[in-house]
Amino acid sequence: MERLNFFEGSMNREDKNLRIAVLGHGDIGQRLLTRLQGKASGYAFSRSEKVLPEGFRWHQADTRDVESYGACLPELDALLITLTPFDRGDEAYRLSYVEPIRQLVEFGKTLARCPLLMFVSSTAVYGQNDGSRLSDDSPTEPQQYNGIRMLEAEQLLADSGLPHCRVRFSGIYGPERKRLFHKLVDEVQQGGQYTDADAHWGNRIHVEDCAGVLEHILNLPEAQRENMYLATDTEPVLRGQLKAYLATQLSAEGLPEFQCDAASGKQLFPERLLRSEYSYRYPSYRKGYQAQLAALK
Repeated sequence: MERLNFFEGSMNREDKNLRIAVLGHGDIGQRLLTRLQGKASGYAFSRSEKVLPEGFRWHQADTRDVESYGACLPELDALLITLTPFDRGDEAYRLSYVEPIRQLVEFGKTLARCPLLMFVSSTAVYGQNDGSRLSDDSPTEPQQYNGIRMLEAEQLLADSGLPHCRVRFSGIYGPERKRLFHKLVDEVQQGGQYTDADAHWGNRIHVEDCAGVLEHILNLPEAQRENMYLATDTEPVLRGQLKAYLATQLSAEGLPEFQCDAASGKQLFPERLLRSEYSYRYPSYRKGYQAQLAALK
């Protein structure tokens, strides 16, 4: 891949606005840059070209080749890292998450000044499946390869000594992420009954709050910013409870109130975010699904 000279026409080093780049630019990165328009400037790095808000420029880069974007790091205040796996399986996750972070950490240690490395991680690092109530400081016990590799990438940052922040998002939903929503709606509208799968705790966060959380953390004073945040909304919900709620909203018959004696999954509570006074746009699934329910009606 061609090596670009980022310092040709680069950002004005006297500019007091936030200087940020997004590595692996996708939906969350685009939403964050849109929120930062007029308050920040910088870059987005990805394989395919992106149309960006004013003040930001796209450059082609490979997340697994730090030399394709590393020249810009000294002029940044923050680098948002939003990686995605190119395939399923352990090796794909190692190459997609662990290898890029390993290279980035090694490169960052050579810099006189390394920007804040903000890594979008996942609550898959919490592998508990017994209905436990968990928060930021709960033990990480991943059981599946995705959580194991995500935690391995996190640990590289945690051990690096570089300025960093790991943000563990739970199940992301929103306008372009409707698969689970439509699956549940189909079950409700087809008159299905509750099954054992409905006795499972789920945790979610609206994609707009993903961008909001990242902006909030960037705006925190450095002395108040923690190195890791669990980012989920404030109300875990059983799958059966969610189906019952959708049934009432859609005036579907056949589903009574959901009850169960024991449930699998985990209940996640974002204690650090709440202490930092983040204000959710969608604090629960009820608020978050209103627009999608309105579209169905």
